[in-house]
Amino acid sequence: MEWSRLSAAVYKKTGTVISPDDPAFAIVELNRLVVEEAIGRLLEQLETLLGKIDVGAKVIAAEVASKGVGHVAEKLREARQTIKCDVEEAQRRLTEKTENVGECVARQVAAAIRTAQPSPRAGPVRRRWLLACAAASLLSFTAGFAAGELVTTDYYFGRPHGR
Repeated sequence: MEWSRLSAAVYKKTGTVISPDDPAFAIVELNRLVVEEAIGRLLEQLETLLGKIDVGAKVIAAEVASKGVGHVAEKLREARQTIKCDVEEAQRRLTEKTENVGECVARQVAAAIRTAQPSPRAGPVRRRWLLACAAASLLSFTAGFAAGELVTTDYYFGRPHGR
């Protein structure tokens, strides 16, 4: 340990001059020895603990092997069924929400069409054009949403896209 560097750091921080033969350095050295001893004991305890963990891991591995793959396969089957049910429920709720949104959009489109009709003289062509655009928008939205649901469903069940 560089006592002169430590002495300079103490002086810089506190303004107190201590020499390398000052009793404060003896306390620092004593503290270092105590810490080293404590670290040594902790390392011994850690080695003992690691040995116990290793033995425990082997016991657990043997127990898992003895129960067999069948139990694990059953749990996986149950998990897949639960996921499938959750996905189906989510799809049902999304379908309901899509229908609600579709109805809401249809009402808004109808209101927009009514508002956009400037006068009876504008002619039936403009009304048909607006109605066709609204229908195309609604159809496009619904098709896009349905396609997204199909892709998402394939993703959750691990099937490649496009099958």
